[in-house]
Amino acid sequence: MTIGRRDMKDQLRDYVTGQVPEQIDDAYMMSTLSVDEALRVLEEAVEYHADDLNFPSETLNTIELLLKGEEAYGTDHESYILGWRLL
Repeated sequence: MTIGRRDMKDQLRDYVTGQVPEQIDDAYMMSTLSVDEALRVLEEAVEYHADDLNFPSETLNTIELLLKGEEAYGTDHESYILGWRLL
């Protein structure tokens, strides 16, 4: 079973809020996630998409590097933070 973007959003919303509002946008979802929850979502995404040929390998590599920390990312602090924001 393939989980599409909408399905993942629904699962995240249910997990974070414990309820299903009629409408939810990305900004709302992002504002309700704690840093720990966001990290867990990314860790799960890496595991889930590890063998997914339809998921961009460059994005997967970027997520993996970001999760390893600033030193592994190999840039200055501002670029590391920008990497998180652009993800």
